[in-house]
Amino acid sequence: MRVHKIYPLSNSELTVFFEVSNVLNFDNECCIERTSYTVNELGKLLKKEERGHWLPIIPSFGVKWEF
Repeated sequence: MRVHKIYPLSNSELTVFFEVSNVLNFDNECCIERTSYTVNELGKLLKKEERGHWLPIIPSFGVKWEF
C-alpha cells in the first residue's frame, strides 16, 4: 500500500510518500532454509524441511525530488 503527495515546484517536482509492504502480514514462504533426514524405528527415511518466509510488515517513508 502506498500513499503519496506531489508538490509541483518552479523547475522541479517534490513527491512525499508513505508505504507499507506486506500490509496484510501474509506469511509468504520463499525458500527452503534447511532439510534434515532421519530414519524412524521401522527403517523408513523421513525428510523434514524448514521453510523461510518473506519479510513481515515493513513501513517506509520517503521523499523524491525530480528536476
